Amino acid sequence: MIPVTRAEAIAAGERLYFTGRPCKRGHLAPRMVANRLCVECNKAACSDWHAANREAANARRMEWTARNRKRHYRNCLAYQRRHPDKHCANQSRRRALARASAGRYTDADVARIMRAQRGRCAACRCDLSTGKHIDHIHPLALGGSNGPENIQLLCPPCNQKKGAKHPIEWRQSLGGLL
Repeated sequence: MIPVTRAEAIAAGERLYFTGRPCKRGHLAPRMVANRLCVECNKAACSDWHAANREAANARRMEWTARNRKRHYRNCLAYQRRHPDKHCANQSRRRALARASAGRYTDADVARIMRAQRGRCAACRCDLSTGKHIDHIHPLALGGSNGPENIQLLCPPCNQKKGAKHPIEWRQSLGGLL
């Protein structure tokens, strides 16, 4: 980054400026125009405040969401489009918590499973480059875990056919097991 003074950043309407010198704690990072803290120190201060004032932080977040419904909705949709695997993992985690299921998988686990399956559907072996569904081998509805050991990637038609069926019942319906 090119060094810029705070006054120049204010005149340009910027939120950040960069002095080229480290802050008191040694971070060589851009600084906030509003409070002169470097970005790293500001993150630490914010997380400390949120940890100490969790209820107030949640109330502020809920109040902002109530005032800005449309903006919040657009932000959520944009996040879902940018991070589809993270969004799916978060939604699955919420469903698992509601059912008191153990385990938690991440988008990194999904990427690892995709490599292990060589980009192919676990059922019909078709290419998953056009679209994939993250499936629980043993469904959450039947007491399955939400951990990566219980996750497979299926093409949309296979996942819709499987639904919440037990894996053995599903394979039998496909003629795979007797």
